Amino acid sequence: MGRQSRLQFSGAIYHVITRGNNKQDVFVKDAERTFFLNLLSKTVSEFNWSVYSYCLMSNHYHLIVQTHEANLSIGMMKLNGVYSKWFNRNHERVGHAFQKRYDSPVIESDEHFLVVSRYIAINPVKSKIIKKPEDWRWSSYRATIGKYPGPSFLDASRVLKLFSDNYKNAVSAYKIFVNSKFDSEENQILEKHSGPSCRPTLSELFKGAYSKSKRYDATSSACNYFGYSKKEVADFLGLDRNTIGRILRNT
Repeated sequence: MGRQSRLQFSGAIYHVITRGNNKQDVFVKDAERTFFLNLLSKTVSEFNWSVYSYCLMSNHYHLIVQTHEANLSIGMMKLNGVYSKWFNRNHERVGHAFQKRYDSPVIESDEHFLVVSRYIAINPVKSKIIKKPEDWRWSSYRATIGKYPGPSFLDASRVLKLFSDNYKNAVSAYKIFVNSKFDSEENQILEKHSGPSCRPTLSELFKGAYSKSKRYDATSSACNYFGYSKKEVADFLGLDRNTIGRILRNT
């Protein structure tokens, strides 16, 4: 069976997730993230996109992007293709820098939009790179809350208007929202729309979690962030659901 075609239409909003090939790093230096954002700016202008949120990690990146024409695939081909050639040339590498197939689930509602926005904002926190989402320089979050100027291509108003027409009230509400835990309904939204590149496996989440504190952190991330059920985590760890419930109450 052939690979399913991407859903593309004018006005569509996507959660785009692109990972490095074989999960290798695609952003090693800050200069590479800067180059990518400049390239993204050119892509947005050329293909008439709107970008509402982004986060550049080490081996992957996230975007919330709206296409005003049905051109996501051609735009992504150019964005990732140009960056891959530049990255490979600088690191004396050959082959694909990114996985050939990126994820691009369509965002279907305002609720879905907000859940993905928070998911993106707290990516570096959950990866234990920083403690607060506004501390990550390579995310749109701190521009959205007005802490630092954002790139010209970023339209931060889209998420804020879902909270209030008053800027200060919207920022305050958004900050509270981002720093709160996912509830069960939001977890279901993430699970429904998360492809394999978006949600790590339980084996990946618990890799190296040998101490009690690390196992507790991994359990919390699995259930509160990546949408795994208590039963799934319990079965993976060989525990019962009540034990997982106690762990979650203590984290």
